[in-house]
Amino acid sequence: MIDESEEISEHDADLETEPTATAAPTATPVPQANTYELAYTKWNGVQHNLYVGDTDGSSELFIIGRAAGPSWTPDGQSIFFFGESGVDRQIVDGVEYTFDGVSNGIVAVTVSPMPQNISEVQLFQGLDWKDAGARWANVSPNGAMVAFDSNRSGNPRIYFLGTQDNEQFRFEIIGEQADWSPDSQKIVYRSGRDGITGIWISNRDDSGHTLITNGGSDSFPAWSPDGDTIAFSRDEDGNADIYTVNIDGSNLQRLTDAPGPDTLPTYTPDGQLIFRSARSGSWSIWKMNGDGSNQTEIISNANVGTDWTYSRMSVLP
Repeated sequence: MIDESEEISEHDADLETEPTATAAPTATPVPQANTYELAYTKWNGVQHNLYVGDTDGSSELFIIGRAAGPSWTPDGQSIFFFGESGVDRQIVDGVEYTFDGVSNGIVAVTVSPMPQNISEVQLFQGLDWKDAGARWANVSPNGAMVAFDSNRSGNPRIYFLGTQDNEQFRFEIIGEQADWSPDSQKIVYRSGRDGITGIWISNRDDSGHTLITNGGSDSFPAWSPDGDTIAFSRDEDGNADIYTVNIDGSNLQRLTDAPGPDTLPTYTPDGQLIFRSARSGSWSIWKMNGDGSNQTEIISNANVGTDWTYSRMSVLP
């Protein structure tokens, strides 16, 4: 391109005609990932503490302590979680806050409006939600049910609650670590049913079982928002990484391959994956595209406890 600010000699000026501008090459726009609200926990060595932040890592708000495995309701009004022992008595900055009628088990906290400190927290617990053997909660996309697993019978089973106090669902599924299909009619979960350990899909009434992976370490499945893909964690050669597979068991893909475990994936509505990683030597929260590209740390110092199941996360739909 001719720089019109350059001085032109008399000789050149005599010969110069009107310069023709040449357009600069246009850069291809890079799509920007959307930002969503994320519910997650941090293990402090004694208990799990519940936080809400953004998936770009720009904010973090402490909600309540002794709260594990959170899950948003689809309307964003509440977060369900597993209340650990002592959830009814919170000590923050030396002050004790008491929540009468609440004990360890499945609990809901009101987050609209978002409580800015512990004194604004409002908890709710149905009469049959008090299951001390639970570890997490997972609200169905239609908002009608909550899935959770428990060792109440001696072996992990998945149970269901209604989101209202008077709703009950009597189905039980042999397995753990469940996630819902987008239409709320199926769940994907880890199980050793029928003598085969792997990732299974079943209808929510425990019919229509389908094995989609056959790996003893396969864990923490998450259903993609388009309904086509399952992300999960697999331990190969002593290191856990994130994989994806189609819901029919085809097209197995490995997305991460870093030193240290990558686990506990969960999808955003636009198909990004949020996951836990200890690749840097300590636990933090990362995000990546659905194909494994653009792996980026978003929240540092987000420890998990010895049982990773308590540390599953949830993105507001």
